[in-house]
Amino acid sequence: MNPGLDHDSRRELEQHALRNVSWLAAKLGYQDSLDKRRERTLMIAMGAAVAVIVAGFAVGAAISAREDEQDLARHRCEVDARVERTPAVLAQVQREHPDWTRAQLAELFEQRIRAVAANACAGAGAAR
Repeated sequence: MNPGLDHDSRRELEQHALRNVSWLAAKLGYQDSLDKRRERTLMIAMGAAVAVIVAGFAVGAAISAREDEQDLARHRCEVDARVERTPAVLAQVQREHPDWTRAQLAELFEQRIRAVAANACAGAGAAR
């Protein structure tokens, strides 16, 4: 310290310095509490975002499973319809085109049996 300062001046400077240090410590403490509050808010927001993403995946999986179930039901129905209606469709194709080759008859048969099965099972997947 400056030797020319009297005791009261020195004491006043020390108190002023202590007030500055106290103010700085309080400011840093306040800043820490703000940082903690920001971190807590950020963690809550991140948790909410993760929850929304997980919920989205769960809904997507449920929808996908439902669509897979509907596709499977429709496919089963089409197979059953093909088995049930094959003799009638084959006889009809052979009656309509007796002079065609086996390859031509097979191609026409496949087109018709697909159409018959699709028509028979148009609502089979959605009905469940």
